[in-house]
Amino acid sequence: MINYIKNYYHAVRNNIRTWTYPFNDLKYGIGNLIAYFKVIWNDRDWDFIYWLELNRLKLSRMEKMIREKGCHVYNIKDADNIKKAVQAIDRLLADDYHDNAFKDHDAKWGKLNVSWGPDINGLSEMIFDRENITEDNQEQERREFKKCLEHSDYLKKQDLKYLTDIINTYLFTWWD
Repeated sequence: MINYIKNYYHAVRNNIRTWTYPFNDLKYGIGNLIAYFKVIWNDRDWDFIYWLELNRLKLSRMEKMIREKGCHVYNIKDADNIKKAVQAIDRLLADDYHDNAFKDHDAKWGKLNVSWGPDINGLSEMIFDRENITEDNQEQERREFKKCLEHSDYLKKQDLKYLTDIINTYLFTWWD
């Protein structure tokens, strides 16, 4: 008798779920359309920035859901890992690598001034100049400038590697 009641209860519960799923799916789907509308509307296929923005939104929503409503044992740890991925994406989107790499260089050599030389046969020369550069130290500034460019590129690649390492390591644990 008890098994009959249990089976009946599960059958009724499953039927109720079957009836309510379409409504829940509709509600959740409309919520997704609203949440993703701005990102999708502004999406373009020619730049990686749009890929980062789309994935940032997805991961942010996953992090919030897993942190607040997660019911598996390591939900807080998983949410923290997702948050680290979002922070890496934020740094890639901010793209402050150049400013950070050149802070000391600009303080030493002065602000970079860019101007255009005379127009000869439809071509003009771009001229880079800094306040503290003389004929004697111009080569040294160029070497340091190149090192700053390399360091800026290194920092960006480091964040991208950090992001992909997090995704490669933890992606299949981010579920609930």
